[in-house]
Amino acid sequence: MGQAIIKLFALGGLIGPILFTLTTLICASLRSDYRHVDDVISELGATGTPNAEFMNWIGFILSGLLIAAFGLSLTLLLPKQFLARTASVLIILFGVGLTAVGFFSCDEGCPRDGSLENNIHDQISGPIFLCAILGCLTLGFVFKRLTDWRRLWLYSIWSAILSFCFLIALINSLDSYSFTGVLQRLLLLTLFLWFGIVGLHAYKLWRGRMLV
Repeated sequence: MGQAIIKLFALGGLIGPILFTLTTLICASLRSDYRHVDDVISELGATGTPNAEFMNWIGFILSGLLIAAFGLSLTLLLPKQFLARTASVLIILFGVGLTAVGFFSCDEGCPRDGSLENNIHDQISGPIFLCAILGCLTLGFVFKRLTDWRRLWLYSIWSAILSFCFLIALINSLDSYSFTGVLQRLLLLTLFLWFGIVGLHAYKLWRGRMLV
């Protein structure tokens, strides 16, 4: 695979989250009953709801593929070591999982128990966040040993810790659905900001390699 393509893959860490965020805002603005504070984003793609296909295909599936491409670029850019490879694969799994969530949408209202598709959606959602958090945390330790990446190592560690705290708070809010939307958005903001910063840095490193 050409370096020019892999270089563009790195930008998936920036473009994917931006696309997901814009799609979420657009779909939410088209639903007067939707509340960002309490409602989870998956409700915008719930089966039978307005504009669900747009949210699923653009917000979840396309954005997920872009983030998976970002993870692939890290796999090829970072040293061929176990921790680096494992962490990059975890990022890829998050992207692939986000795509899968778009194919297996929840029932309207995203209930805890529902159709088979709804249950698959729920079974995917939690683990993919853990994949992203563990990938971010592991890459922090990888970055510490690499000159070109060292300035991002502490940022990566703290991003993982903060996103894990948001994940725990999000899980605890599911019984009451109070501020669940806010907590989910804070979790995604923390991870998406990290994806974007690391993706831009990876893009610059790929560009530097091509100029040599």
